[in-house]
Amino acid sequence: MDNYTQSGDILSVTAGETMVSGRLYDIGNGLYGVAQSDAASGDLVALVRKGRLTLPVVAGLTAEKGDPAYFDPSPTGDVCAKAYGPRVGHFAADLGSSDTTADVILDGEPGVVFLDFVAVLDGSSGLAIGSHAFGPEFPIGARVVQANINVTQTFTDGATDAATIAIGWPTDDASGIDAAIAISDASNPWDAGFRQSDTTHSAPSPRMTARRRLTAVVAVAPITAGQLIVTGTYVVTPA
Repeated sequence: MDNYTQSGDILSVTAGETMVSGRLYDIGNGLYGVAQSDAASGDLVALVRKGRLTLPVVAGLTAEKGDPAYFDPSPTGDVCAKAYGPRVGHFAADLGSSDTTADVILDGEPGVVFLDFVAVLDGSSGLAIGSHAFGPEFPIGARVVQANINVTQTFTDGATDAATIAIGWPTDDASGIDAAIAISDASNPWDAGFRQSDTTHSAPSPRMTARRRLTAVVAVAPITAGQLIVTGTYVVTPA
């Protein structure tokens, strides 16, 4: 075959940032690689995209041999046993919580991870006007692809129910789950019951540019009572 050039397991690229030998980097478009040498921004550097390597790992987590290994975009680009970023391969050996390096097989394929989430907003004792973070932290690169809202206690503001609630996350999309709507709206969005969120009826949410938690934004009047559970699925995608 006369058009074969190379395996692609090692790829030479122009460094877009200062790179440290032995660290894993995101070079865009779903490509990840380990720098073979130190490089300044603008230098040509060889990156290992596939193979078995010993890599720095985010401490405090555990994994078993064969579990997925993920890229942690902050702060140093370590591999991680939790989906803080896209999957880059698998652990080739068990990982202990005190380990600082991991035995990892990089597969050279851009990783897409689908994960479920559950978040509880407890306003049973009231919620002031403003932003209220709740639920687990989403990783960098997360996009919510579907979400449902189960109102377990009807919301009220103790007056005309003019208070509005929006659910999303800071900076990227403050109404990524539900746009602001009043408790008194004729559709009764904040009455006890189960419904699909705005996200389910439209395109997936914007990609999160940092680790985020869901945030409920209360406006017009404070909430005096109410509780809900948001459940859904998100996908972790490369930049």
